[in-house]
Amino acid sequence: MRVELPVANGLRTDHPVPGLPFVDDRHLPIEDGEAIQACGRHERNSGWGRVDYDASDRRRWMAFTSEQSNLRYGWVVQEDPDHGRSVLLYEIDDAIIMHDTPHPECPRMWRAGGYWWNGQQWHRPPVIFDAALEEAIPVPVPDATTVDAARYLAAHLGTPSRGRVEQVTDFKPKMVSETQWAHDLAYWATCRPDDGLPLEWCVVDLEAPELERSALVSRWGAARLLGMSLEEVDNARHASGFERAGRFPWPQRYTRRQQPRWAKPVLLEWARERQRANPESVVEHLQCGATLPPGNSLAHTISSAVLQEMRDSHTPGRTRGCSLGVPLERTLCWIVVEHPRLAEQLFGDIVRRARQAGFADHTTIHTLRDAVFSGATETNDGKREALHEFLNLTLPPSAL
Repeated sequence: MRVELPVANGLRTDHPVPGLPFVDDRHLPIEDGEAIQACGRHERNSGWGRVDYDASDRRRWMAFTSEQSNLRYGWVVQEDPDHGRSVLLYEIDDAIIMHDTPHPECPRMWRAGGYWWNGQQWHRPPVIFDAALEEAIPVPVPDATTVDAARYLAAHLGTPSRGRVEQVTDFKPKMVSETQWAHDLAYWATCRPDDGLPLEWCVVDLEAPELERSALVSRWGAARLLGMSLEEVDNARHASGFERAGRFPWPQRYTRRQQPRWAKPVLLEWARERQRANPESVVEHLQCGATLPPGNSLAHTISSAVLQEMRDSHTPGRTRGCSLGVPLERTLCWIVVEHPRLAEQLFGDIVRRARQAGFADHTTIHTLRDAVFSGATETNDGKREALHEFLNLTLPPSAL
């Protein structure tokens, strides 16, 4: 779920990232993942390299190597038999994070601060975690269209002779103005390798209504939209990114004065996921009394008990949930009220195991909802509303 951004395009990439400089990559054996890995695997310095292949198609691979002439950076090369080659330069730690084992549905490229393309469809930055799937849920971008290099060059006239290519030995990260980048892209188009994709197949960017300049919000607008202070926004922007929904979303665009702008749907999804990861405030007024220390063993025990009760009480053809019995219903409600952070893990485990046992998601969800409400010792409107909101936050999104 952590996304880091590159600092430069390799000159021989098929899919240039707008606004990033081009760096000479002609010293890299970009056609051969094993050779890329070998560039960094030696004892001459602290560099490293790695290549991973798609288990079902070894023509699809991703390779990483530290840049030997400037160990501050690393190259990530992604090769796909259907969608060409991506060559990007990252800060070294970020390159290690972004290297992954490829598979048919993995992101082919990242744009606009984390929007990603799987070869067929654009998706928003990965934020919404599903405990049943144990991964982030892809959220498609409505009415998104892909901007290829030919289309971009037609709309942004550039002069190849004015294009710039930097050397990695003395490279320093920077943003390139839209005018200069048109020249850089025009020069890139004259340097296509023999096995490079046609310009009409080279993906540069995406367009979507939510990414229109008029639809984006500033730092102030983001703070107002989320009910946060500017200080809270700035602190979140500088977070490490390892915590779930900890770091603020990357900006989708920048103004000509390099001021960040965000898409509203991205901010709202991040805020909701942040609340799902820290749900105590949703049920704060429900908490009372002493509690026992929960843990993974407790969650596994409860999950096993729920699955057994579902097997024992399930009636084929029944559209509602299964009856779990008063003791288990009260235990589930106790988890929600007293240990809300454990609830999402527990519900995800129950849904995942119920799927494996052949239960439909709607049956499992009805069972959990009914059990939590039945287990509540009080049923006033305020408490029912809080429980309803909490369940909407913590039940696996893929099952709702």
